[in-house]
Amino acid sequence: MAIKTQGRRGQPKIPTRAQKVQALTNFWVFVDMINYQGSSSRFSQCHRDLWDFYWNSHKEPGVNRHLTLMPRGHLKSTIMSVGRVLWRIYQNPNIRIFVGTSKNELSSAFVREAKAYLENDWLQEHVWNSRPHISGNLIPTMDKLGRSRRKAFEEDGEYTEAEDKKIIWRSNALQVNREFILKEPTLMVGSVGSQATGMHFDEAQFDDIITYDNISTPEKRAKLMSWIYDIESIIDPEYYDDWLEDLLKKGAKLTQASADVICRTGGVFNIVGTRYDLDDYYGYIIDNQDELGFRVFQQNIYKNGVDSGDGYLWHEKWDEALEKSTRRAMTAQRFASQYLNRVLASEDVQLNWDKIRPLGHDLFEKAEQGQACWVIPAGTTKKLLVRLVMTVDTAASVSDTADYTCLCVGGKDEVGNFYLFDMAMGRWRSTEILENIYRLADNWNMRQIHVETVGGFGHFTQFIKDSFDKFRPIGVIQYIPKGEKTMRILNALEPLINNQQFWMVRHIFANKVAQDQIMFFPRKTMHDDFPDCLAMCVELAKRPVKQAYKQRYEANNRWGGTR
Repeated sequence: MAIKTQGRRGQPKIPTRAQKVQALTNFWVFVDMINYQGSSSRFSQCHRDLWDFYWNSHKEPGVNRHLTLMPRGHLKSTIMSVGRVLWRIYQNPNIRIFVGTSKNELSSAFVREAKAYLENDWLQEHVWNSRPHISGNLIPTMDKLGRSRRKAFEEDGEYTEAEDKKIIWRSNALQVNREFILKEPTLMVGSVGSQATGMHFDEAQFDDIITYDNISTPEKRAKLMSWIYDIESIIDPEYYDDWLEDLLKKGAKLTQASADVICRTGGVFNIVGTRYDLDDYYGYIIDNQDELGFRVFQQNIYKNGVDSGDGYLWHEKWDEALEKSTRRAMTAQRFASQYLNRVLASEDVQLNWDKIRPLGHDLFEKAEQGQACWVIPAGTTKKLLVRLVMTVDTAASVSDTADYTCLCVGGKDEVGNFYLFDMAMGRWRSTEILENIYRLADNWNMRQIHVETVGGFGHFTQFIKDSFDKFRPIGVIQYIPKGEKTMRILNALEPLINNQQFWMVRHIFANKVAQDQIMFFPRKTMHDDFPDCLAMCVELAKRPVKQAYKQRYEANNRWGGTR
């Protein structure tokens, strides 16, 4: 039910009681009623699809967590953060909402936009202070203090623009007139790292809390997650608001089903953003959405989610020209994450996983003498000898955030191709590391292994030697890498991969941890245990000496000697 506009300034017509009632259960009627962003006609079908996904799932009992991932500039915050919060305040004045952003400036901007609608005189007269289900004013009377006196209050930390000084109305918190006495404001904003200890809220609205800066290192990522967990601890569990139900049914004449959806309060998490990193908070939610109870709405700029062949998601705004100009204005990686909701663009890959060549089990066989393999290149019958090397990069820990222990078995043929025949990686205890070392060593008849001994793991070689009685003697050679780590790994792996001289047994392609560590190297937020161990294996692998030419000697019967 759209509300037509009138007058030079496009002021909405005074809404009828029926429209106010309908606005309690219909977000788009509410949008028209307050002339939000110029009315619902300013929004496209993609925005209505977003809202339908949210509202249809929210109506299901127990579903109160949503993650919205849409391209930058597609009004996801306008709808899900500001618009939805204003709507909830209109429905329930006792609601307590915490809005979290990445920076203080964004938090302040959020409150300014909300205040612009809540303080509007026309809206106060015809909407906020004349609701169909609750009598009385929603918006408190504002103070008429002069600027200097307001400044004094602000410096004292007790500043409020409301005439009633017990009511909070300032740049980081707003409190509407409500039935119950609550210590928390109706709306409170905070940025990542801000404290809200001792408070309790019904809803948390996270709006673009992730940036490149606050997840650029494991330490920053841990700090962000700690803050998220702190906020989660102050959100009250879901409950049913009997007081509001009575008003909705008697005052607004809503049906029981409609009232139930509005009266289910608490336990709400609504998150909007765009992807920044492989293992950012959004990725964690996507990977564990069933366990965490989240519903995820994810789209990119393309209608079909792949390319512009079927047009653009927001076709009224986007076209090929805008896409090209936007791409030119930023790196490929940033465009991919912000507009395609892909964490990585192929142009930024330094170790291209797609260029690693799969090696079928029918193309190699173990040599009888051990520590070697014969490789039979596809399409030929010639066998190439590969001398095997086994490398070990240790990290004795079972913590979910610790480095991995990685083992690699591989080697080079006489023309310089590298073959990775086997690998294992995991977060193991010391005894588990030993078991996996001997498992691979026995499988490939290895008589010696190379162990990286930097970072305090020099003692591990002796630990292996002490296990000879339990397992078997094996040569243990310490490996101490030289040079800067990132460049050492790139110099070892990149030429082989780019020249398609890197072969890997097919079953290793299914290892997602190994794949991610190759694809995302050298990101600070990604472990590099597999690339490091692999680079060590490449460096230590030696080409077999080509079979020497056996010269035939013949006696010279006339002159003597041989030729």
